[in-house]
Amino acid sequence: MLFHKVLIISTRHGDPALVVAAIEATTQLLSKGSSYEHRKLMDADIFPVAIRLHQNPSQRQLSIKLLYSVIPHLSHAIILNEGMAEQLFSLFEYVEVSLLVPSQTLIFLFSDPDNNLSQTLYQSLTSDSRVSGSSTFPEFLPLLLETERMRNPSVTNLLLHLAPDMVPRLIDTRRVDIVVRALKYVVSSHPYFHSLK
Repeated sequence: MLFHKVLIISTRHGDPALVVAAIEATTQLLSKGSSYEHRKLMDADIFPVAIRLHQNPSQRQLSIKLLYSVIPHLSHAIILNEGMAEQLFSLFEYVEVSLLVPSQTLIFLFSDPDNNLSQTLYQSLTSDSRVSGSSTFPEFLPLLLETERMRNPSVTNLLLHLAPDMVPRLIDTRRVDIVVRALKYVVSSHPYFHSLK
């Protein structure tokens, strides 16, 4: 597909005009196209190209625009591929920042540099039943249970939202290990459990 080739070439050779034109055309196809066009974009590896673009800090603003279009329309297809599912969950980013409060106490907080992207991910993964209903989705939950990723509030909210549906499915498929990992994280990080020690 032409857009895929343009994005690949411009990502490698840094031609901003070509990137902008390809992103504009792709976002139009995603917003106005049919399932046929969406399938063609998946066949053209549009999501891996968007990820590659996103890994270039100088093109982050453009990649965000592309990802905002790709994620809502193609998450249900992305989640069927283990490698792409892992890339999708890797977009739940965070940075560590510190604040000095009036009492001169140093507090460490975690915030997401692309908070709107995390929100877009959360909405796409919770609102499209084709995503959470996928037979492969429960198997990818450990990707969200990584300690650093769990510090992103959108990840915590996503897991809370999915729990009523996912826990019975995990038990049915004998993946109790995933449930136990989630419980371990809650017990180790929640202030209530620390107060019981």
